[in-house]
Amino acid sequence: IATGDILLARYVELRMRQLNDYTYPFQKMCDFLKSADVTFGNLETPLLPGKNVPKGSMTFRGDLEGVKGLLCAGYDVLSIANNHTMNYQIPGLTSTLQTLKQAGILASGGGKNQDTAYTPAIFETKGKKMAFYSYVDSSIPPGFHGEAKGDKPGIARMDTEAVKNDVKNALENLGVDYVVVSMHAGKEYKWEPTKFQKDFAHAACDAGASVVSGHHPHWMQPLEYYGDCIIFYSLGNFVFDQMWSEETQLGLVTKVSFDEDEKPTAEL
Repeated sequence: IATGDILLARYVELRMRQLNDYTYPFQKMCDFLKSADVTFGNLETPLLPGKNVPKGSMTFRGDLEGVKGLLCAGYDVLSIANNHTMNYQIPGLTSTLQTLKQAGILASGGGKNQDTAYTPAIFETKGKKMAFYSYVDSSIPPGFHGEAKGDKPGIARMDTEAVKNDVKNALENLGVDYVVVSMHAGKEYKWEPTKFQKDFAHAACDAGASVVSGHHPHWMQPLEYYGDCIIFYSLGNFVFDQMWSEETQLGLVTKVSFDEDEKPTAEL
């Protein structure tokens, strides 16, 4: 099962604090999400101690206790390659990575150096291994999101040519059965994917990925069957505080099934 953007800051965090319940945003979905063999989403909030950031702020920060909701929802792997993970720079990234690790949740698309940021999270279930690669479009405003370089901690940047090598490497050298690629890309509040989203997703599929899971536009965008691959260009919001339009209050949750020697199939 895959979900879209997860905000644990601003008004979402305020409500959790008021209720003293950090599982609150997920409660009606926990049983369903836990029913999957692997559950995946995009965590768009660094987790570290601090004051609640006001609604409307574009600098996200969530309480460490926010991980309780992620555990309730049964998340096994979370993408952290997005334009908010580095809002509190390296301390925020480090705290988030430590918090997820202590909770037993794998982080994809970020790490303590370039090698770890671009190394897939590998999850094994029912004798099958799935590799999760996650990337962010570095051109999303403000245009720089703390890319990992050399020994510098950070997140993974989208590159159409590089994703081909990453997917092929996972299938040929890491002993995985399926590859899932996460992309944080596209135009906010738009129904249609950009050329870059399409080119990147197609490149990942051509290299052998089974699923491409997109987010960032805050609206749902089309899905596409491309060869033996399913592309979700944007799943929209999952947990967020954008209550000002119907489009931002709707999101897709996808249930993807993998059968031997068959294309993956999806329920929405």
